[in-house]
Amino acid sequence: MTQPTEIEIPKTQQKWTTTSNKLHLDQYSPLPFSASSLPSTSLLIRISYAALNPVDLFILNQIPSWLPWRRNPIPCFDFSGTIVSVGSSVPSQFSVGVRVAGALGIKQIWFGKGTLVEYLEVGYEMVCGLPEGMGMREGVGGFGIAGQTAVEMVGRAGDIRGRRVLVYGASGGVGGFLTQVCVGLGAERVWGICSGGNRRLVEGFGAEVIDYTQHKYIEEHLAQKFANDKLDIVFECAENHNTLFSKAEGFLKKDGKFISVVGGWSQGVVPFVMNKLTPVVFGGVSRNYEIFLLSASGKIANKVKECVERGVIKEFPVDSEFEMGEVVKAFERLATGRARGKVIARIGGEEL
Repeated sequence: MTQPTEIEIPKTQQKWTTTSNKLHLDQYSPLPFSASSLPSTSLLIRISYAALNPVDLFILNQIPSWLPWRRNPIPCFDFSGTIVSVGSSVPSQFSVGVRVAGALGIKQIWFGKGTLVEYLEVGYEMVCGLPEGMGMREGVGGFGIAGQTAVEMVGRAGDIRGRRVLVYGASGGVGGFLTQVCVGLGAERVWGICSGGNRRLVEGFGAEVIDYTQHKYIEEHLAQKFANDKLDIVFECAENHNTLFSKAEGFLKKDGKFISVVGGWSQGVVPFVMNKLTPVVFGGVSRNYEIFLLSASGKIANKVKECVERGVIKEFPVDSEFEMGEVVKAFERLATGRARGKVIARIGGEEL
């Protein structure tokens, strides 16, 4: 199919901004770049979908929007969309009309950039072309923070083949993709912790379900279940107030790995200090503990693409979809902590 060489770009756009840590929809915002003024290594992308992540909620509530370098910042990291203009030094695979997805980096977010906009200027090194036949709706979560975090966490664990793996929070954005990657790359067995209401979803990823609502203390249940054959790897993808790792000696092998995506920069350094640096004699846990912090990039998004093309990642669960004018409701849904998959915002949809 022949790609268009030029797409008409309007002079104004809709975008969400944060003022006094409250969301505001600006319906007539000038575009920051025209096609002629685009930086040489940048793309201008017409956004189809943006996806919300827990870190977006943290930034909205905790990072001041009045800081001089990020006044009235735009929320959200994740995006999918179509290239409408390219800088003079952009590689040829990123041409006008190509469908792409990815996530912004923390530096860009820190200086006020975000993806709840109709048009986004971003460096080509942050994006990945979508696989043939994949829709924008699927791509926004899989190629954003959740999918990139999942493939990198598994990579941090080493060779997953033949390993016994537990995923805490297997029905969430990161946990859902991570569970699929573990199963698809040949883990011996994968257990996913979720509520009974999400059983079918997690079983569809190929995991055996442990319903945490059936156990008063899930850590005690894990210690009993895995007492005679402990786990090789535990991935913590949902908050549990630091109790899971504190009891890890009961269910994780001595040389096992506990890798967490919670308790990082978005929740402070206390969990890291407690779990990584506290000696055993002072109440520390004698297991390997690591906090994973993603530095999003097109390179990592391409790892997700490889997993999709190999059939390792097959499902892209969407919990709920909201229109551009309903972003406040989208954040309210995210704040419940009960989303089954991704919460996404429809900006332009699938069509140009």
